[in-house]
Amino acid sequence: MSLKNSAAIVFAAQRVGLPLHLAAALVEMESGGANVYGGDVGGYFSQTPRKAVTEENYAEFYRAVVTNGALSNGVGLTQITYRDFHPDAKRKGLRLWVPEDNCVYGFQLLKSHLEAQGGNIAKAGTLYNAGNLRNGINPYGYRLAKKAQAWKEALS
Repeated sequence: MSLKNSAAIVFAAQRVGLPLHLAAALVEMESGGANVYGGDVGGYFSQTPRKAVTEENYAEFYRAVVTNGALSNGVGLTQITYRDFHPDAKRKGLRLWVPEDNCVYGFQLLKSHLEAQGGNIAKAGTLYNAGNLRNGINPYGYRLAKKAQAWKEALS
């Protein structure tokens, strides 16, 4: 088990107060630690191979998605996707093209979902992935819980 940008993941988890096994599981599922744009069909910068996130192309992404309404796509290690998250991160002084800042934002989201769901990882993962629990826990939530347990065992 290994992830790219592991130092950024560890430092961000410490900054947020998210247990490292949960942080590692989230990043493994989202990007494997690669600082890239996602592969959402039709999303801005959706391509194969995945495009690396840089300060310059993130500025283009931000204008296209937030200002002009283009279809969003995941960004960075934690694959921040929802359009409204980008200006929120900017207001908080987080630069989503920087791996550690990207993780801080994503980890804060997961931590808030965990707290709201009484520590239930599968529910928190569903909220992170789908934004709601209308249809119950989704497969992403179950996979996140399983990966978190595997990381917990590997890190112990």
